[in-house]
Amino acid sequence: MNALEAIMSRVSIRLFKEEEIPDDVLKKVLTAGLRAPTAGGGEQWFFIVVKSRELRVKIHELLIKAHRMYGEKVVRGGLPKEVMDKWLRKMSEGQYLAPTYIVAYIDLRRRLYNDEFKELERLWAIQSLSAAIENMILAAWDLGLGSVWL
Repeated sequence: MNALEAIMSRVSIRLFKEEEIPDDVLKKVLTAGLRAPTAGGGEQWFFIVVKSRELRVKIHELLIKAHRMYGEKVVRGGLPKEVMDKWLRKMSEGQYLAPTYIVAYIDLRRRLYNDEFKELERLWAIQSLSAAIENMILAAWDLGLGSVWL
């Protein structure tokens, strides 16, 4: 698959098979993330791979809480009750419960820029991490894996 095929065909997957992702495939996905362009060359990111069923269930519970908060407090006026109920029902049935989570973070404890550019550095770190996540999503798609960015 070439880059344009991956970009044009990729879709977000919300229901996942309970199949372990082989380590060599997972390494390719992570390497694609590390190959992303970075604003200012900061690479102020790190990734945590979660495979443990117990931890994945805990993450899924947090995702349910986050979606409830999003629907009730973040969206202006809140989502209609029937939409929220359907959303939460689907999540309780396993939507977004993935066989592996890659949790992506920025770490600004190692600062690269002078204090007057602190906000710019934060924005660049977020942009760089976003590029890394997209690279991983496209690599996963190319490798036959579904993903969703949450």
